[in-house]
Amino acid sequence: MTYNLVANRKLLAVALTILIVLPACTNIPAGDNGDDANTNADIGGNENSNANENENANDSDDNQNNNGAVNAAALTVGAGEHILGSASATVTVIEYIDFQCSVCRAFALNAFPGVEEAYIDRGDVRWVFRNFPLTAIHEFAVNAAVAAECAADQGLFLEYHDVLFENQPDFENAQLTDYAEEVGLDLDVFTACVESGDKLAGVEADIASGLSLGVGGTPTFFVNGQGFFGGLTLDRISDILDAALVEAEDDATFGGGAFRSIPSR
Repeated sequence: MTYNLVANRKLLAVALTILIVLPACTNIPAGDNGDDANTNADIGGNENSNANENENANDSDDNQNNNGAVNAAALTVGAGEHILGSASATVTVIEYIDFQCSVCRAFALNAFPGVEEAYIDRGDVRWVFRNFPLTAIHEFAVNAAVAAECAADQGLFLEYHDVLFENQPDFENAQLTDYAEEVGLDLDVFTACVESGDKLAGVEADIASGLSLGVGGTPTFFVNGQGFFGGLTLDRISDILDAALVEAEDDATFGGGAFRSIPSR
């Protein structure tokens, strides 16, 4: 089954300050500063003084969610989400991803393993994965997201996540099934799940939560409520996590109390 969401134009009206630092994927066709655009932003922050405002930014009050703590509901982690790490971790990262985004792939394969070893496995950080397929530029991003949701039903979201990025951009239906077999999924159950379309609502909910936070491209990270847009190196994300851990230690309510402690699944 092939399913493509209609491109949501709200993705082009996000209140982000764009810094020319690192690449990102945006929902604008290539050639118009789209896929792999050389942009990075610290959402709501002032990390770099030579910021240039995004021409697509919308300054209306409805989109002033640059500080992640403003939208506590969208930053609240639910029990049904894809969570890696300890429930007692003092830092929570919510990452919005597009499986067809090459910048997301670079982070997943090059930086995330180091984060997992140094922060998640030690119980300091818990990581939450949310879907944000950029349908205007990535034809198969929704298909991949739905397949990953179906893999999660069998407890293998992270394994399928890794295989998708390793094999990007080969996301035809038959290939998605091959990846399911590779990670050890029950193929009958997986196929029935994908073809049912039941997981689309969850993908759309992730998109809606991202839009409410001002997400306009991938990858986007919210670290205890503070947003960072664009590809991050291991050194850069380590700096961000170290700072968040220090602040969380000093203030147990860091992030405006937006995060609830829930069991990791």
